[in-house]
Amino acid sequence: MQVKPISDDNSSPSNDGFNKWVESEIGASHFTDERLAKRFGTLLGMLTRRAGDSLPAACEGWANTKAAYRFVSNDRVTEQEILAGHFVSTARRVSSSAEETFLVLHDTSEFSYNRGKTSNLGFISKLPNGKPRSHPDPHRRLRGILLHSSLVITTCGLPLGVIGVKL
Repeated sequence: MQVKPISDDNSSPSNDGFNKWVESEIGASHFTDERLAKRFGTLLGMLTRRAGDSLPAACEGWANTKAAYRFVSNDRVTEQEILAGHFVSTARRVSSSAEETFLVLHDTSEFSYNRGKTSNLGFISKLPNGKPRSHPDPHRRLRGILLHSSLVITTCGLPLGVIGVKL
């Protein structure tokens, strides 16, 4: 897969190395449309270069921001397609490591949403709503998504990548 260059200065060694990293990280991702694969490579490059920034800040312009939002809302893009390349790259890093022991760190995060339409969201917890216990329903139910992820690290703490994600 060919990854679209991240910046106009394609000749710098650091940019070439960065583009190679992006290519190797998503090389095993197979999208139904090659244009989606290219857009994903571009988006991953922009987000990685500006880690921690908002999507509009990382995209550095309205055209790229709009393209990024179209990509993530595209019904033809699946979680499996996005993560497949990273999972393969993580497995490659684990198998090529000199370490014999690895740690797999698990985390479950709650994403709660307060919005009118919650039909696609599940119940994640109940909180007291300030009504007396004698009330028929003294709890407020939070709706949202639970995300469980598994990160592989070496015993020295070097992260090798995510090996599993479940919503």
